[in-house]
Amino acid sequence: MANLKKALQRDLASRFIKLEHLKGGRQKKITRLSSGTPNSHVFEQEDKETGKKRKISVADYFYQTYKKSLDSPDVFPMIVIKRPTGQEDYYPLDVCSIVPFQPKGNMTIEERSFVINETRKDLDERFKEVIKHAADLANVLNQSLKAKEANFLGIEMEATPLPVEGKVLAPPLIIYGKRGDRPVTVEPRQGSWNIQDTPLFTPKRPIDLLTIAHSRMEDGPVNTFLDELERVAKNSSVNFNSSSLQWYGNDRTVAEHIQIKKVVEDEKNKKKNLFVVVMLDSKDSMKYNLIKNELDLGCQVASQCVVRRNVEKSSGSLLGNIINAINVKASDQNGFGINATVDIPLLKKMPTTCIGIDVYHAPPGSSRLSEAAISASINSTATRYYSTARSQKSRVEGIADIRSMFEEFLSESLVQLKGTPFVQFVMIRDGVAETQFMDICQAEIKALQDAVASIKAYASTKIQILYMIAQKRNITRIAVPHEGVFHTPPAGTVIDHTITGRNKDDFYILPHKAIIGSAKPIHFHLVKNDMQLSMVEIQDLIFKLCHLHPGCTRSVSLPAPLYNAHKLGYRIGQVYRPAMEQFDDAKSETSGT
Repeated sequence: MANLKKALQRDLASRFIKLEHLKGGRQKKITRLSSGTPNSHVFEQEDKETGKKRKISVADYFYQTYKKSLDSPDVFPMIVIKRPTGQEDYYPLDVCSIVPFQPKGNMTIEERSFVINETRKDLDERFKEVIKHAADLANVLNQSLKAKEANFLGIEMEATPLPVEGKVLAPPLIIYGKRGDRPVTVEPRQGSWNIQDTPLFTPKRPIDLLTIAHSRMEDGPVNTFLDELERVAKNSSVNFNSSSLQWYGNDRTVAEHIQIKKVVEDEKNKKKNLFVVVMLDSKDSMKYNLIKNELDLGCQVASQCVVRRNVEKSSGSLLGNIINAINVKASDQNGFGINATVDIPLLKKMPTTCIGIDVYHAPPGSSRLSEAAISASINSTATRYYSTARSQKSRVEGIADIRSMFEEFLSESLVQLKGTPFVQFVMIRDGVAETQFMDICQAEIKALQDAVASIKAYASTKIQILYMIAQKRNITRIAVPHEGVFHTPPAGTVIDHTITGRNKDDFYILPHKAIIGSAKPIHFHLVKNDMQLSMVEIQDLIFKLCHLHPGCTRSVSLPAPLYNAHKLGYRIGQVYRPAMEQFDDAKSETSGT
């Protein structure tokens, strides 16, 4: 029985259940299985009439409250679900049903090892493995086709990769802050660059740094981390006006995110440009969600979370990344840029914005709302962005409220640009299936045109639209063969013939270099081109925008505006919404202990 319970707990961990006894069938995430049964587990309940507390079993509670008689209340354990406050609720298996279509819970050590090894597989090994399997399949298929006289079409399967000539685009020159009188420039190599001790573009006001560390962490590593952080910040020209350290986690009767919120609210009234670094005792996704929800939405301060192992490690590259993140969040723009006049002349030619559009959907099995997001550049170097999002019906790719999102952005951009309207709009959409191309594209283009027409400042402006769709989910892989070995293609590899469409309005681009395993190219489709740009100019634009993601010093797989939109939708759907649901449940839930 003990082994069965252990196996069941491993399989159920982190899965979602539906509570059938509650109206609407509220969904909860499983924490663990109980050690007791519904009859053996007893808790105190306050009598509503007398106000006195009495002891009652879970089985009796469900019978008295919900008129539910449990099957085998002395045999099976219960589902335990932990609230944000730390309190635990117990639910008999009789009132729980597994939400369908969920990915498997915790994997075994062997399964996890297999998945990791598969993803880490060298490109040469992967390609040769695919060729072997293809040869076996081709042999069977071709023999089958030859055996049938009906193969009048002459179909035959080849087992070798299709040879195609590609081209490699030149990367932009990355520009950082000034050292002396001249800006520092860095040339990317193989899709990445080193910025150690490189001055960043910094915020106008110095940063007031507030560090909040968990009480279980030791003073020594925490103070060493902060000393090293200040050293790296100084070398990067990031100025801290003040730096203070406080602790949380001492009071176990108050949830940790509430403790952090109280500390931040007290400091926020004293500091002008407050930035909060939270040192987490462990990597707990729900704790992180609750903390980020309070800081981002409740306190409305910029923040960065760091787990204990990274605090203790304090490596140079890690500290550099943290300083870069602090600088970006505190200044609302990239810590670096590119020479748009040389590398993206389109942005300098006339007022131009690059808009990324994406819809985030919850994982399979979840009925959460989908999150539609747009992120649009509001300067001539595509290093500052305005982002907005809307929640909508689950798993719907079309954005119902897209026009109001465009109107919100256009109104804000007029404020930021002192009344100057945009003339050119580069729209990059993600997540659209080929069967939805025309419906979604036409709807979003019309929404932008209607939004422009509704704003007086655009009355005399004739806008031009470049609309593209980026498809990440494809099965195409690219390799460079040399002397019998398949090598990873360099960042900036483009293929725009042979494997593309007949109309020559699409291309594959590999803007980044895989750190481990094999990189996946992105398939871009051109839908509208009012600017009459050549395909070469469009490919170059996409590649240069992939170098402007603020969070890392390498080219990424998607253009910066699209990456930002995806990240915003993900943050709402995977961080804010689960935290808000947990918080609402903690307020409204009355059953259990």
